[in-house]
Amino acid sequence: MLAASAEAPKASERRPRGMGVDDSVVVRGIVARWVAAAGYDVCATAANGRQALDLLAASRPDIVLLDLEMPELDGVTALPLILERRPAVSVIVVSTLTQRGAVLSFRCLRLGAVDCLPKPASRLDGAAADEFRRELVAKLEGLTAERNRAPAPAHPPSPPQPGRGAAAEIVMIGASTGGPQAVTDLLTGLGDVVARVPVLVVQHMPPTFTAVFADHLASQTGLAVREAVHGQPLLPGQVLVAPGGRHMGLAGGVGRAAIRLDDSPPLRHCRPALDVLFGDGARLFGSRALG
Repeated sequence: MLAASAEAPKASERRPRGMGVDDSVVVRGIVARWVAAAGYDVCATAANGRQALDLLAASRPDIVLLDLEMPELDGVTALPLILERRPAVSVIVVSTLTQRGAVLSFRCLRLGAVDCLPKPASRLDGAAADEFRRELVAKLEGLTAERNRAPAPAHPPSPPQPGRGAAAEIVMIGASTGGPQAVTDLLTGLGDVVARVPVLVVQHMPPTFTAVFADHLASQTGLAVREAVHGQPLLPGQVLVAPGGRHMGLAGGVGRAAIRLDDSPPLRHCRPALDVLFGDGARLFGSRALG
């Protein structure tokens, strides 16, 4: 376990502070090096949820990377206690790339975690480790940018509108860091728009996680949310989620558009990539597409 740093840096010099919580000493060491190399202060590491709680007050993390399956106090149990003691902290849950890991991750999102990060079930080396590191750094950068962004002025929500003079015939949503909760909130706020048009969602996640994500959205919003299937026609009232590891686009034309899934190379390390869906949506629907 790494002790918390003794002195706080000056406000003008302060970098985001991260805490890593994992029962594997090897994983803690590797992830701590990656976090530090990305320009963050590793203020503490802990082997389980109990140690994390003991270090919380002294280490004052901005972001906690929280493993879920640990001895003594697991991540699911520790999460609400961490948020109770430090409400402003952003928690990314880190879980194995399994059905159980996905279910636990989305349970944590309902408890207040901001995002989930699947980790390889095997050792952190090779191509799987490179992908895990890219995802980790991207989520850290996204959260830091969000924390540093000035709050937007309060204003009443306005109904979604497509291009001038057109009525929306499709809604396309893409999300990155923080996306699972943001998409849940957005779909909840769309109201009867979903009943009138098909809604397509691209969230960069691996297989298994996207299926559980669709179930999570359905349970949280009460909408008909499913993972998309190749050749599936677009129907009003549907919310279709791009399956992990496959690009989701559209084939056909207006009035007969259908889901197109393919295994072409990732775009900017992403598959599914939002570019594919938005490109097809713009081509087929033009100003009647809402993104």
